[in-house]
Amino acid sequence: MNPPHGTSARYQQHIKDGERACKPCKAAAADYLRKWRKRTGGIHGRASAKARSRALIQLKDLHADEFEALFLDQLRAVDQEREPST
Repeated sequence: MNPPHGTSARYQQHIKDGERACKPCKAAAADYLRKWRKRTGGIHGRASAKARSRALIQLKDLHADEFEALFLDQLRAVDQEREPST
């Protein structure tokens, strides 16, 4: 069952089905994206990932001791998660 027209879900269904989206669905998708960008600040995609990675490297360099402690804590936590519970 397809979602109703005039929704961003139906817009995605149009695309998935290889159809040209109708105007109400395009408008709903644009509205959803506009609200998402406002809510998140529009931060997404490769540029965001690259900037985040660079910022983390700078933080690591500026706060090496704190980073090392956090890293080791997280490494221990991951190891504990992987161990079967008895």
